[in-house]
Amino acid sequence: MCMTDAPSVPSPAIRRSDGLFPLIAIQPIALPSPRKQVRCAELITKAHDPERRKAALPAERTPTYARLRAVATRERSPAAVGRPSARTNRTGSAERAMTSPGGCRLELRQLRYFVTVADELHFGRAAAREHIVQSALSQQVQRLERELGVRLLERSTHHVALTTAGAAFLVEARQILAHVDRAARVARTAGSTSPALRVGIIDAGYDSMPQLLHQVQARYPDLVIHQIEAGVPEQYQLLADGRLDVGIGRAALAPPQIASQLFRLDPLGILLPRGHRLADLEAVPVATLAEEPLLLAEDARAPEFNQFTIELCRSAGFTPTVYEGTVESTRAAAALVAQGRCLYCVPSSCTSALPGTLWRPLTGPASFYPWSVLWRAGNESDHVTAIVDCARAMAAHFGWLTGTEPSSAGHTGTGRSGSHRLR
Repeated sequence: MCMTDAPSVPSPAIRRSDGLFPLIAIQPIALPSPRKQVRCAELITKAHDPERRKAALPAERTPTYARLRAVATRERSPAAVGRPSARTNRTGSAERAMTSPGGCRLELRQLRYFVTVADELHFGRAAAREHIVQSALSQQVQRLERELGVRLLERSTHHVALTTAGAAFLVEARQILAHVDRAARVARTAGSTSPALRVGIIDAGYDSMPQLLHQVQARYPDLVIHQIEAGVPEQYQLLADGRLDVGIGRAALAPPQIASQLFRLDPLGILLPRGHRLADLEAVPVATLAEEPLLLAEDARAPEFNQFTIELCRSAGFTPTVYEGTVESTRAAAALVAQGRCLYCVPSSCTSALPGTLWRPLTGPASFYPWSVLWRAGNESDHVTAIVDCARAMAAHFGWLTGTEPSSAGHTGTGRSGSHRLR
């Protein structure tokens, strides 16, 4: 009741004259004023009328309450069985309920925590990496799953594994985090006094990229250049993630998001120890390498160069005998060659300062290794464009695309006729 009831207070007992029955004086109930009675009647009517009750809510709160009711209804429906429940956490339910239609409210820290758990497949180790307690990490991953409406991880007492949806989401999450990091770096770089360019190089012994960088530095004296030594597959990944601006290498295996510009056809030759039986030849036929152990690069670092060398040998009618060891640099390869352990195919642009060895061009067929400038497709910054322009200009000036440039050993490479070229 919305009335104001005055409590009944018994008066002191009064005995009758016969002394048998006490009499109690009851005070009358205080009734509300007519105005208050009308107001109470209106409130009671609204409480029992759904339409008037809905109209009584503030306009801005109606959608929120409607979505909360929809979430609760969905949780009680049979279709919700087996899905992560939004009722598990009040905060998580409210966050999901207030999400705009057709969109998801994801937090970067949730993505980062999920990627860390996916890397470790262990919540304890992932929490240690992120410097938070395990329970907080688990809660954030669960909120992410509720927001997406799918289960990303299969959990048990001693086992954590990605679901099919989790594996697909992991690829996109990595790219999102990489793009965010790149955006932060771009903002910091734009606000710095000196522009910077991150350039990938395969090996310090190759002279193509240093020549390009020398020309670019002359054009942009204030440009700060950071050289990062990395194999071509790693350069592809660094370029795609925005951690590298320009790279160099053979572009035959480049993914679609990597653009390239061919600028040099580099005569391929063989590195020999002094006193070798082939050392007196001006050019070495490829077929003569069938009897020699050939050193290849580590496949994870330079699969494109190994493929080029093997295809060259097969074009001459044999499969090469591969030396069992591997190296990560041309200088280390030259040390093995100088010891007489193996021979090593190498372009002419990387034959200087290799003591104890001789370089001879290959013939029958002659071979030219294709060098390309690599960059992320869509990156049209001034400095990237400058490197591509310099590569084209130097190719025209030195005749790098004619296949007739002189080698560093003083021999002239064979022309296009009968040559071996793989892009």
